[in-house]
Amino acid sequence: MNASSREPAMPDGDALTREVARLVIETVSGRVPGGAGNVGAILAGLDSLGRLELLAALEERFEVELTEDLISEFESTERIARILRDVRSDRNESPAG
Repeated sequence: MNASSREPAMPDGDALTREVARLVIETVSGRVPGGAGNVGAILAGLDSLGRLELLAALEERFEVELTEDLISEFESTERIARILRDVRSDRNESPAG
């Protein structure tokens, strides 16, 4: 099956960053005391389990495969959005197997 023909469109620019922020808040805001609504504080305060939960939520929502080494790069919603765009772009440029 060709995944690129069935994958949902990924939001562009600011829309993707906003979607990432929404997902961060929904998925892991309860793991960080005082982090509700403050995405920067949530990302800064996440423990390793919270980062894994976020990684899984991102993979599911955006239908991408992310490696665990990217967890250390979850420093801002803009950075996460850039990672998602890069992963999707790399996958679409790979020859179908």
